Amino acid sequence: MANLMSNDEIVKQLQQIISTLQQIVQASADLAERVGTLEQQSGDRVGLLTSLQQHIQVLLETYQKQVAAQEATNRTVLEALGSLEARLNAMESLGGTGPASDRPN
Repeated sequence: MANLMSNDEIVKQLQQIISTLQQIVQASADLAERVGTLEQQSGDRVGLLTSLQQHIQVLLETYQKQVAAQEATNRTVLEALGSLEARLNAMESLGGTGPASDRPN
């Protein structure tokens, strides 16, 4: 004989199915909210990273300008030292016209 369910049993199982479906819908809504929050946080982080990247780019450009300026200063100092050395050599070859205490040993 076939095992037939009573109307009460059918109603009870349908109520369980409805309850399970409601839980699934609620869990889906919770999950969608969490995904939305994660997307917002990711967007915020991307914004922060973009801002940091811009600041780092400015710092890098400033550093590069400072390095270039320092290199120019170094070249100027080296040229001045070379000129000074040439003048000292010229003075020494002329017999040292300055006081003896000014001459290098």
